[in-house]
Amino acid sequence: MSSKRFQSGVWSVEIPEDWSAEPGDPIAVFRSKGVGALQISATRKSNGRISEQDLEEFLAQESGNRKKVTFGAFQGITIEQVESGTFMQKWWLMCDSLLLFLTYNCSEKDKGKENRAIEQIVKSLQVHQLPAAS
Repeated sequence: MSSKRFQSGVWSVEIPEDWSAEPGDPIAVFRSKGVGALQISATRKSNGRISEQDLEEFLAQESGNRKKVTFGAFQGITIEQVESGTFMQKWWLMCDSLLLFLTYNCSEKDKGKENRAIEQIVKSLQVHQLPAAS
């Protein structure tokens, strides 16, 4: 399956050819005839690395089974949830002072239909040189 790289600031992601990335905050990644959408937003800690404690603060209000994940230079947590007929998978991925928050959602009945593409996209995340924090 062919793909293209989408770069946003200091991180980038590989997306399948039949998917699109719409710049913004968050960035939306979707397939025109698809069943769901992946949103990616980024934040940066101004004074040092993001710690496990920082990550726990982001996750404080989240329910669901937490799973530790590593994708290249990124480490973090993913959670799957179903609310009001909508399936959601969320990732909090940290690398140095950068935190990416990703959310994939689709109808509960469509859960799993785009798993392979979403997994490929998330696994392709790369961080580029981070400028010094101000």
